[in-house]
Formats: sequence, C-alpha cells, structure tokens
Amino acid sequence: MLSAIIVEDEILAAERLKVLLADCSVTLLHTFNHAQAALDWLAQHPVDVVFADIGLPEINGLEF
Repeated sequence: MLSAIIVEDEILAAERLKVLLADCSVTLLHTFNHAQAALDWLAQHPVDVVFADIGLPEINGLEF
C-alpha cells in the first residue's frame, strides 16, 4: 500500500483529497498547511507520494 502526505494551504482542497485517497486505499501519513513544516517532517520520515499544491505561500509546489 502506498503512503502519502498532503501539502495544501486550502483546507477544503486538502479535505477532498483525503477522501479521494481513502477511496484509493492510500495511507495518509500527514497533512501540512505549510511547505517548511512538510520539508522538516520529510527529513525524518519516508513516504511514497507527496501531493503538493502548486501555489503554496512560501515556495511553489514545483520548488518543493
């Protein structure tokens, strides 16, 4: 089973993605509102997939 995190500053978008991931049997490990918090967490935890918003406030999803 795949493990994933979500990096999304829009609460409703993150909630919808959580539902979609659950329907696909993806294990959601964590949800972040800010890129730096996600980067800090990723330095300590392995994950298979990152769903990152392209328009994050600090850095864009591609830079992430």
